[in-house]
Amino acid sequence: MARMTFRSCMPHIRPGSAGSRFRPCASRGERAHEPRRACPRGVAWTTETPDSPAPATIPPTDDCRRTIACGAPRVARARVGATRRGASGGRLRGIALLATLALVPAARPDDEPAAASPVRPALTSLERELGWTALFDGRDLAGWRSTDGAPPGDGWRVHDGVLEQSGGAGDLLSTRVLRDVELRFAFRVAPGGNSGVKLRVLPAGRPGAGGAPLAAPVGLEFQILDDLAHPDAASPSHRCAALYDLVPRDGALDARLDLAGTWHAAGVRLDGGRLTHRLDGARVLRVQLDDAAFAERVAHSKFAGVPDFGRLAGPVLLQDHGDPIAFRDVVVRDLAALPGRPAAPPPFDAGVPPRDVGSPAFADVRPFDVVGAHTLAGDDLDWRALGDARWTLRDDEILGETDGGSQSFLVSRRAFGDAIVQLDVLVEGKGNSGIQVRSHVSDAGRMFGYQVEIDPSERAWSGGLYDEARRGWLDDLSDQPEARAAFRSGEWLRYRIELAGPSIRPFVDDVPCADVLDPLDLEGHLAFQVHAGQDTRVRWRGLRVRDLGTRAWEPLPVDAPPSSRDATGTRAWARDASSDARPSWTAAGRGTWALASDAPREDEALRVELRARGDVRLALLLRARSVADGLAAWDASDADAPRDPDARHADDAAPDAPTRLALPAGGRLLLLPRVADDAAHSLALCTYGARVAVHLDGRLLLDARVDDLAPSGACGWLARLGDDATLELARPERLGEPR
Repeated sequence: MARMTFRSCMPHIRPGSAGSRFRPCASRGERAHEPRRACPRGVAWTTETPDSPAPATIPPTDDCRRTIACGAPRVARARVGATRRGASGGRLRGIALLATLALVPAARPDDEPAAASPVRPALTSLERELGWTALFDGRDLAGWRSTDGAPPGDGWRVHDGVLEQSGGAGDLLSTRVLRDVELRFAFRVAPGGNSGVKLRVLPAGRPGAGGAPLAAPVGLEFQILDDLAHPDAASPSHRCAALYDLVPRDGALDARLDLAGTWHAAGVRLDGGRLTHRLDGARVLRVQLDDAAFAERVAHSKFAGVPDFGRLAGPVLLQDHGDPIAFRDVVVRDLAALPGRPAAPPPFDAGVPPRDVGSPAFADVRPFDVVGAHTLAGDDLDWRALGDARWTLRDDEILGETDGGSQSFLVSRRAFGDAIVQLDVLVEGKGNSGIQVRSHVSDAGRMFGYQVEIDPSERAWSGGLYDEARRGWLDDLSDQPEARAAFRSGEWLRYRIELAGPSIRPFVDDVPCADVLDPLDLEGHLAFQVHAGQDTRVRWRGLRVRDLGTRAWEPLPVDAPPSSRDATGTRAWARDASSDARPSWTAAGRGTWALASDAPREDEALRVELRARGDVRLALLLRARSVADGLAAWDASDADAPRDPDARHADDAAPDAPTRLALPAGGRLLLLPRVADDAAHSLALCTYGARVAVHLDGRLLLDARVDDLAPSGACGWLARLGDDATLELARPERLGEPR
């Protein structure tokens, strides 16, 4: 049985704040924001009475697991489906709201065979937006060839989403040619096995050392090896995750890894002259390919004298070294052809080009012009200062340092939504700092919003995500030792922040740090922070932004409900027609009501406003085979049963994490905590791949990876009402595509 754990997220938000029915608290000079709401498209409301036939029993299960440290990336595997706008060109279907009695189909008999599980796609729609594509899609070998240009040999076999070979099949080359690239893959090496993945490959026959033709393709190789059983492990630079024959992985001089027979997540990022390797979530190698030390290593390796070794664009190679090897989830991102557009402003005014900024796909954002100690000149400048810190432009660097000691920020005038932000940071003092993204300035001049931490203290939460002047820590890295180890005071470190829809992912020196799904703010300003105090000196350089567009919440068209009927039992939703664009609907009376659709749905972010009076219990339906499965599971369960005592929840003092029910064919039903009576609330649901996040009034209730969640299925909202209870749902919306 898997274990589910949760991340704490306690917002300074209360339901029903003054000034708006559904706005969060706007205290301490903060700007009030519209709430998060959730509601799916193309759905139908149904209600069931206690007289309905008893469904089959489906017991609760603890099936969800939050991935928090080593292993595959936490935002996992989904694909864009035809129901998403922009994927197929189809428009949103309306929502039909109705209430009926005893119309729930029977559950599937236990002896009925389940349909074969589809291969889960390796990428979510958010990852695709950020430029990731599949090199191996889990279905066939399209996009691959043998080293002689022929189709792949028979020794390579695709089975259940896995690419396997048992030896003697020959190397595989991708048909795509790449230079600056980020690659992710999972591998399983056999006991005693040897293989590898190569980038910037030079083909066999090309002139090698002394002009002699290369006998086999060569490239920068992520070594795959059973360190415990293969004789090549005698050399540290031949052990697993090394840059083969050149640079051992970190710690390889002291230890060998026990990896054979199990799946492991790996990654390579090759950006200009910077190369990093990751293994099971940890960065295990970092090397600069264009410095003298690396040239010396090449000169003493088997690649000595090979012209242009590791410099030119080339295919990706999966190696057949004669031993069984398996790969899955092989995905790639071409860093020289990222989606979106470079942010427009010209480079630094000082006229000195940024140092080693990597891929030319980014464009520089002009920092600012400084007049005196604290002010900026002109209304057309790109940045403005808040607080009393000193900001100085030195060649291609910005220096921020404390002066009067107040909380200070250098804020971009332009706002960004979905984007990739990259810059280098050097901390000279002991003071705390940060990088604001999607942030805002209140009328009182107070900066608030998402802050990527720069933390030189011993707790080492650099790369964590903090909600400045609002909810506090969203992901503090206390459970991620690999991420905390990435920051090194007194050195230039590269920060990269990837923003796509509700996803915020910072990287420090190519090490993944915080990983948050939070739909509160979809756009806002960039800013650099000089923290309050007397000991902060921070330098920034090479700021680059890739603009991917901005998203907006889209109203869902709602079909008119049927009229009230006779005493046979059908009851209609009451519609508030005060706003035709975003109407509200009210259900009243005992029964189980559903806002859900049997139409398959995949990646989505949804939100809805609600107000409950009386005995009301809410649930979320996730990728079920049918709405009937969710209704049957709820009726067969004890909705008020105690939660699993082994689960760790967002707030130990408030036992309100959702109860989880498993449904047939990989669906799930999440029973939510009861909400305050007769108070306005906002409810948001984010489902991307196998990851599920639920927020109530801005507070995180659940952030989990459900490994066997169906790739698609029926989604929506269920509600159980008691006598004299009512439920109002308003402003159902979904998150649109970036524009």
